[in-house]
Amino acid sequence: MNMSKKIFLLRALALLLATLILLSLPLTSCQHTGGGTETTADGTDSLPDSQPDSTSPGETSGGEAITLPGADGTETQPSQTGTQPSQPDIPSDPNQAEDDPLAPVFSAQGGVYTDRLALTLSVPDGAPEGTVVRYTTNGSVPTATSTAYASPIRLMVNEGDGGVVRAACFDSQGNRVSRVVTNSYVRAASTDSTVFTVMISVSQQDLNAMMSAYSETVERPAHVEIVTPAGQTVISQDAGLRLFGGSSRSLAQKSFKLIARKDGYFGENAAYTGKGSFAYPLFADRVVQSGQDAGQVLDKYDSFILRNGGNDSLLHTAVDPTNATLLRDGVVNNFAQTWAPAVDCSLSRFAVVYINGAYYGLLDMRENLNEDYVKRVYGVDDADVAVIKSELDTTRHCDRHANGGSCRFCNVWFYLETDEDQRCQDALAQWQALCKKAVQGLNTKGEVYDALFAEIEAQVDLESFMQYMALGLYVCNTDWPHNNVKLWKYTGEPMEGIAITDGKWRFMTRDMDMAMGRYTSPYVLPELDNRATVDTFWRVLGNYVDGYAGKYENSGETQLYPDSLGLGGLFAFCLKDDGFRASFAAFARTLAGEEAVAALDAAYETAYDAISPLMEAHIQRWGTQESYKEWKVACRKVDAFIKARPTPFTTYLDLALSMYA
Repeated sequence: MNMSKKIFLLRALALLLATLILLSLPLTSCQHTGGGTETTADGTDSLPDSQPDSTSPGETSGGEAITLPGADGTETQPSQTGTQPSQPDIPSDPNQAEDDPLAPVFSAQGGVYTDRLALTLSVPDGAPEGTVVRYTTNGSVPTATSTAYASPIRLMVNEGDGGVVRAACFDSQGNRVSRVVTNSYVRAASTDSTVFTVMISVSQQDLNAMMSAYSETVERPAHVEIVTPAGQTVISQDAGLRLFGGSSRSLAQKSFKLIARKDGYFGENAAYTGKGSFAYPLFADRVVQSGQDAGQVLDKYDSFILRNGGNDSLLHTAVDPTNATLLRDGVVNNFAQTWAPAVDCSLSRFAVVYINGAYYGLLDMRENLNEDYVKRVYGVDDADVAVIKSELDTTRHCDRHANGGSCRFCNVWFYLETDEDQRCQDALAQWQALCKKAVQGLNTKGEVYDALFAEIEAQVDLESFMQYMALGLYVCNTDWPHNNVKLWKYTGEPMEGIAITDGKWRFMTRDMDMAMGRYTSPYVLPELDNRATVDTFWRVLGNYVDGYAGKYENSGETQLYPDSLGLGGLFAFCLKDDGFRASFAAFARTLAGEEAVAALDAAYETAYDAISPLMEAHIQRWGTQESYKEWKVACRKVDAFIKARPTPFTTYLDLALSMYA
């Protein structure tokens, strides 16, 4: 047999053997939205047909390994082998804008995966010659000096790892010719979860600017992706990012506010593509109350909050550090949605958060109660809504003290504020004048009292006020009502069919984390003690109702916070009216009834079941003083509070009512 025939037969035999081997071995691959890698039978990755086999103009040859932050914040070196992950059915990549034909193509959409990933990036079909994809893996926006894509980027080596890739197309002169496309990736044991997954990408420089400013007003462009518990990516868009919260901003784990800004908000030349809203029903129980969408589940949000739990954060260690649960605020608000329907509450659902691919722990995902919320829920123009909220400044001091630290009870720490425009300032002045009238009218009787009560009734939704006060008193929120007050009113012309356009004040929840037994050390911070046995009626009314003085004199109770915001005086005044008092008593007793207690307990159980499987990782991430075992004990204390509160509450309710007999 001549040599050419031997070579031909050897080649044919090799081809036959290779075909048989490939047919006998299973292949795994991820769902592709564009060109990408394929995993071969031996576990190595082959370049797809669309991947050029030579370096295009402007690209670098070869491809250095990419280091990504691991779950513990350290750098992990990606493996050079691995299989593509599996993922449930998801929509086509929302990052790939139809109106940007030059946007780079990712082989896999961001989301939660169950295996490592070899990610490819490619120039879209029809791009001019010389176009190159440049990318970053640290959250920063790619520039002309960023790495040029040349070979698969290997992500998520270990379970729990995360990564972010931000890419854009550049011409041969180094000019960015497309928008920036961002995809974040997380590797988990399963694509199913008990909570949402929220992934934020932001440059470290911008993140540092927010952290160092220690301010809620500093805002920087970022990208946010949200994955549902079922593993479906439902949000992937640019947004504004701010810190959120008051004193809790000092904790290592921050709270954040994400805002759906429109194009141009950060400047015409910013690498930012805004949509103006988060188009997904983030909170399935939020139903539009009036307007053309009345009765429908709210499916657009202008902003939302990721909260660290405030005083109920496991990092808040000032007093009773092993009592924190992260649950309290969200549980109360979710309960109030049904049981205090005249009060606007901030619905809660938890999320595992990653920032630039690094695990950031659990945060409480919340509705942001502001003018935009009123616009969306009630179908009115946000320009006709005035929101007033309380603020705390511990540096403010009175004339008798040299610093604010000595002025806890001096009527200077707590104050109300609103937006600077004249309409809101006028509304604030009207509210303060009304509360002042109520306090001054506490000793009035007969027609004089009736006339003043009628004036208050014309300006305040008394059903909302009644439910708001009963809720705070029942859950034993001792950081209120001298603090954490929020209310709103419509200031425009009345609109037919929309009840809230009557111009009356209505109430919103705010920071219910210091409730349900968070602080149980009456000799350390007695004014904040919120055990189930505490009389919160006395805390609210004691400044105005003389009958309390004798009942609590020398009984170990603390001195009272001053009624800086006027809410206690307004409540004391309204209770003098027989009709209001009877309605309040009836509603308050429903909160202590068996059905409501069962509902509050169910809200607690739902929240506990959602985060319990994830709490050990959260505790490990932040090195909290509270252990996982102690956290479970703290949660049982919340459950015990829920069951124990009705009896003492009704006792104190009867005592308060007797003061007005």
